[in-house]
Amino acid sequence: MKSVDSALTFETPRDYTYNANTGAVTRVNGGQIVASATVQPHVVYGTPQLGSDETALVNEVGRRIASSVEFVVPDDNGNISTPDGARWTISTTATRYLYCSVLFDYLEAATETIREVGIFVDGTRKAGVPEGQLYLTPDQVAEPGYLLLLDRFAGKVRSPSERQGFSYVLVI
Repeated sequence: MKSVDSALTFETPRDYTYNANTGAVTRVNGGQIVASATVQPHVVYGTPQLGSDETALVNEVGRRIASSVEFVVPDDNGNISTPDGARWTISTTATRYLYCSVLFDYLEAATETIREVGIFVDGTRKAGVPEGQLYLTPDQVAEPGYLLLLDRFAGKVRSPSERQGFSYVLVI
């Protein structure tokens, strides 16, 4: 977040909080944002190069097979949205944009704190792990695959009473 003139940069959780489920931004009392001030969100997108030490998750909890992988196109009236306000619609033909969505089942990683999400391709499960099993613990992974996307954040505690998910639009 920045002031309207971009002179001040505000930080979470010091100056504001953000609820990813509702999209609500709330000013923190005692922070730098003055009551009734107007602020602007600034989001930087892109795929930064991963260093050689950024090829895996730091503290992997488990892996969930994607619930949905679809090509998408920009569409101001689309029903898929990203944090920068862009909207997307699923495309029946291949595009350079790929929508990936993962939805945990209720008991998968229940009560774990998730601090990072990675999208891997070409990973393999160990022998004996059923092909139909959608959630894998680290000890069930034979080859991790190639890390396509890495997202780290403060941490979200999984609850067995909700189906929490993550979704991303990737430029491919």
